[in-house]
Amino acid sequence: MNMMYLFYPVHKLLCLSLFLHFSPALSTPTQCALNAKTVTFSSLVQFQGSSSSFNPSDPTYQGNVVDFNFASIDRLPRNSFISFDSDRIIKLTLNHKRIKTIEDGAFSGLFCLHYLELRHNNISSITEDVFQGLPNLQQLDLSENLFEHISSLIFRDLRNLVVLNLSKNNIRTINTLAFFNLTKLESLDLSFNKIRNIPSIVFNPLVSVKEIYLNNNYLGDIEPEKWTGLNNLELLNLADNNLYKFDPFYNFSFAGLKTLNLSGNLLTSLNVFNLRKNFAKLKLIDITENNWFCEDLEVINHELADSKIIQWGAVNCTVSGEYKSPTTEKVTLSTTPTTATTKVIKKLRDYSKEVFVQNGEILYTGKKVVENIRHVENILVFLFVLVVVFVIVDMSVRIGFCQYFYNRMTGRNPGYIDGNNVEHMMLMRHN
Repeated sequence: MNMMYLFYPVHKLLCLSLFLHFSPALSTPTQCALNAKTVTFSSLVQFQGSSSSFNPSDPTYQGNVVDFNFASIDRLPRNSFISFDSDRIIKLTLNHKRIKTIEDGAFSGLFCLHYLELRHNNISSITEDVFQGLPNLQQLDLSENLFEHISSLIFRDLRNLVVLNLSKNNIRTINTLAFFNLTKLESLDLSFNKIRNIPSIVFNPLVSVKEIYLNNNYLGDIEPEKWTGLNNLELLNLADNNLYKFDPFYNFSFAGLKTLNLSGNLLTSLNVFNLRKNFAKLKLIDITENNWFCEDLEVINHELADSKIIQWGAVNCTVSGEYKSPTTEKVTLSTTPTTATTKVIKKLRDYSKEVFVQNGEILYTGKKVVENIRHVENILVFLFVLVVVFVIVDMSVRIGFCQYFYNRMTGRNPGYIDGNNVEHMMLMRHN
């Protein structure tokens, strides 16, 4: 057994190996009729109670591509799709149904199912036994769901799977055994997620994969030279990540690579000589929207042309010595490839892409907090001034009342004028 599985629980691996070894041979896809005719149901109950056959050779046949027109369903229970001749269904569409939970064995009995679409639902996790009973499934679409982690062995029963779409989720981490047993997979789409790193042996089972899409993630300091098992890889899309280097100084397991997309990253240099050395079959490369200086880019263009590697689109750069300020402006790619040295355009590269994407909301929240604190401070100052004024007025009033009561108690009246005193004062002034 491959060394990558030594750290997985031994008893589980032993049981799994025995199961895979002694299980009966699976039917080949040619044994299932591929007539593509759609039949639509309004509910699972209607589907399960249908007397129409899904076998094209049966007189009651109406179609073997099943669709549903109900708006939503919260969960898919076990044996949800058991019906008359349901083992002849070749395609099942459950897109935009708000599905949250799929129970183990929900798709049991769909022996001939080749295509399963679960796009745009609310699925956040699945267990190891969800896809049991689908020996001939070739295409699985789980895009636009709520996955954050891809667990181990969840696709273990899909030994004939060719296309797996996990794009547009919230995937951050991938278990090293996530793609176990997918030896026939040819296309893997992990684009538009939040992946920061790729475990070195996660691709090891994908001995047949030809296309991997990792574009629009948060990949930074990756080590693709340590990715193993990609002997048949022809296309690798790493566009719109945060790669500041892609060093072709090592021996890669995907030496047969033909197309490489490095656009929309933070690259400042590219060793074309080693690129050509390690990827002898490379024909097309996209290096647009990176941090190129113009004089470096001219050299890269020249070396790519000499190596007969086609560069896709017009590449932006900045003049040497100029500071590259952040910007979100994008350059539109050309619709046709070119082998000639492209006239460079002075554009600025976005250095703060990840900071903006991940911390923009935090910065905005912090700004609002500061504004609220200042607002509270102003209110407190106003209240303090108001209290001081109130105290002064109160003291003045209290002093006035005290004087009044004092005069009353002593018999004095500040508003009363004694006539004797006035006469005495006038005589003194006269003298």
